[in-house]
Amino acid sequence: MFNYQKAYLIWLMFMASFVLTAPTTNAAVIHYTSRAEWEAAVGTFSEEDFSSFTSDTSFHTSPVDVGPFTLELVGPGYFRNLIEVPLLPFTDNNGTAHASIWTDFGSPDEETGTSIPGTAATVTMTFAETFSAWGAFFYGATTAERLDIDVILDFGGGILKTIQLPEDVVFFGFVTDPQESLISLTFRSRNYIMGLGEGFGLDNVVWVPTSPAPIPEATMVPVDIKPGSCTNLLNTKSQGVLSVAILGTNDVAVYDVDESSITLAGISPIRSTYEDVATPFEPSMEKVSDFDCPDENPDGFLDLVLQFKTQEFLEAVEALLGREVEDNEVVWLTLHGNLLEQFDNTPIKGEDMVVIKKRGKEKGDKKKKGVQ
Repeated sequence: MFNYQKAYLIWLMFMASFVLTAPTTNAAVIHYTSRAEWEAAVGTFSEEDFSSFTSDTSFHTSPVDVGPFTLELVGPGYFRNLIEVPLLPFTDNNGTAHASIWTDFGSPDEETGTSIPGTAATVTMTFAETFSAWGAFFYGATTAERLDIDVILDFGGGILKTIQLPEDVVFFGFVTDPQESLISLTFRSRNYIMGLGEGFGLDNVVWVPTSPAPIPEATMVPVDIKPGSCTNLLNTKSQGVLSVAILGTNDVAVYDVDESSITLAGISPIRSTYEDVATPFEPSMEKVSDFDCPDENPDGFLDLVLQFKTQEFLEAVEALLGREVEDNEVVWLTLHGNLLEQFDNTPIKGEDMVVIKKRGKEKGDKKKKGVQ
């Protein structure tokens, strides 16, 4: 016969060992059982009260989209688990539209007392955007199997912390470090009680969206397409490579550039070299003519010379334009990339142009004049 007391003790030992060994459980998570104190701690927040629902909406077989988040039943079970509107069959609610949730521990493993995989019923609340604080009103959530809440991180999907919902709680909320990016919560039964689960009402969900990290402004770098020629005629019949140089300056050393991040017209170079090939045209980002060319003479700063397959480049340009290039067409292009990680992956960009030549050889190329 299965010894439930022994199994439960084993399960408690297992959970204790998990808490001691799981690195994410040490994260700072501050609990609140007062809505007013939670609000004072977080300041601005968002709230969902399910008032937009006008009829019962189940999430037994597929997630229900609440707007800012979805609710989904994971595992077996067809009891409750719906957005419920008046008239209400249960009393564990505040009398308005709310989430009526039911979880079940499932079948316990005879050796460990833990839930056998696939037998538990849990409910996951997944947000459209990351958040760093959360709370809600609970109605009747600690009357049977009790409730645990797994707080799930966005990146990697790991558990930041498992929270045991306090006994007889009405409001429960938590606040984490604003740097934490949380994406979902999983509600699950804590204990096994034969023939029971944990049914409860959930309403007035509140949370604090994670502030998106500011996108750093790109550092402008001088770019020279086809170093050593002016204008930059590009023969569409060429089966060779197109050389493009990022010119080194006092502000940016090309050794600081992450070569793997560089793209031009959305494609990456096939190889690169370091050499001093030109002096930047000034101003580097305000060229107005295809004759605004860098000085071909070296300036004492190493340049990063990248090579792109010409045909791959032309295909990419035509894909961006949505049509074939035309003869003698001037195409302005922006190179994108980043500095190395030790320089905070700061984005860089630079621009130059090509003149399309669809027939014959590139006899029109002129040597670059010393235009500054």
